[in-house]
Amino acid sequence: MDEHTGRGVSATAESIEKKARGLLESRITSVRQVVIAQEQIDRAEAALAEARTGYKRAWVGATGAGWNEAELKKLGLKAPGGVQRRARMSKSSNAQAEPATEQQEGQ
Repeated sequence: MDEHTGRGVSATAESIEKKARGLLESRITSVRQVVIAQEQIDRAEAALAEARTGYKRAWVGATGAGWNEAELKKLGLKAPGGVQRRARMSKSSNAQAEPATEQQEGQ
């Protein structure tokens, strides 16, 4: 029975409820897909962090065995960690500083 009217639920109300549940199920399915994708990203990021840690250890091992950074780079290897990031940051910092200098010169 419908608690508001005291009568049974009509066929129209049941039909509308069924459609609404269908729409909700579709929305729930899309959220489930987002959750699955987020979990994949989390696992990949954890694996990447572990791989980077291993790479840093191997790099330190190589430098401890007598290789220097220049030699390793000549072999096509990249220095681990923030070495490259710092270089990129300084380039963007310089690029950002240049327009300010040009503006100051024009005044």
